[in-house]
Amino acid sequence: MTKGKERIIFCSVDLGCLEVQEGVKKMVVDVEKFPFKRKWDITIGSPQKLFRTLKDVVEELGYNIEITSPPEPKPGAVPDTATFNAEIVGQKQIKVKKINNLIGGIILSLVSIFSLTDGIIGHKETYTYTYETGLLFKKKHVVTKTRTVHRKKEILEIILGSILLISGAGFLATSSETRRRLIAVNVEGESYKASLGKDKSESQIDRIGIISEARLLVGAGVTTSNIGLQMKWLDDPKEQEIIKQDFELIQEKFDNLLPTFKLPDIE
Repeated sequence: MTKGKERIIFCSVDLGCLEVQEGVKKMVVDVEKFPFKRKWDITIGSPQKLFRTLKDVVEELGYNIEITSPPEPKPGAVPDTATFNAEIVGQKQIKVKKINNLIGGIILSLVSIFSLTDGIIGHKETYTYTYETGLLFKKKHVVTKTRTVHRKKEILEIILGSILLISGAGFLATSSETRRRLIAVNVEGESYKASLGKDKSESQIDRIGIISEARLLVGAGVTTSNIGLQMKWLDDPKEQEIIKQDFELIQEKFDNLLPTFKLPDIE
């Protein structure tokens, strides 16, 4: 292991080198807050290989990878160790129509149009006036005309129509909803160089090289919020059943996959 002011590097024969970088990497989501979640405690070699495999599993389930943060080892509190964390967030985005909002928006918009039209047209009233022409022989003329007047009724119709139009637009704006089905994977742990045990040969240790004790946490849920630390989870029975099935499927895949990463017992 080599040290410098800004980096530490773990090296092994078969796995190459892992550069340990300064600083703490923050996670985008909090998997502990997901409605469905499960943990595994695992002992593996290089966390990068596990990370790539987990990412492939999420993609195989049809989720688009929205966030990917590979493990970047940081100097540990104990000499000759490094800590790491990694994050994967996959998303399926669904557009859902809210029929009640759509129908309500259309009805309110139509009523508002009739109300506004009637109010703007106003009330037609007829009036007459007379005038005289001629100097010596005066002649009276009677003229009848119509004019538009806005009585209190028409003014109220304009106000009501405006309110209904705004309300209808609001209902139409919320007549569709974007739902996000999320699968989040978090891997956090510590890496160190393998030591030679009593019953282990030097060649066995060289093949193992770097040892990582890690906790794998997987979460699943459905939200209408943007992806982040504070998300409001959707309590919809149909969506809950769908995401539960995906969560059970990814659990099964991980249960079958993780034993293949298990290392021989070492000191």
